[in-house]
Amino acid sequence: MVIIDADQRNLMANWERALRLVRIGGMIVVQNTLWRGNVINERTDDEETRAVRELNKRLREDHRIEMCMLGI
Repeated sequence: MVIIDADQRNLMANWERALRLVRIGGMIVVQNTLWRGNVINERTDDEETRAVRELNKRLREDHRIEMCMLGI
């Protein structure tokens, strides 16, 4: 299992590294994918929010993974 809880600017790099490290059947946990609701707020356009949006888009399109969301 890999947990990604890093600064938002490096999410994509951390995601790619996690994919290389985790074994088939393993789990990658990404924290803050909703980013306090800013990802759906069109008025929010800071660098960190854009990075989270880009990661979420990539996760949706990545056919190598099965995705689920767990709200805690």
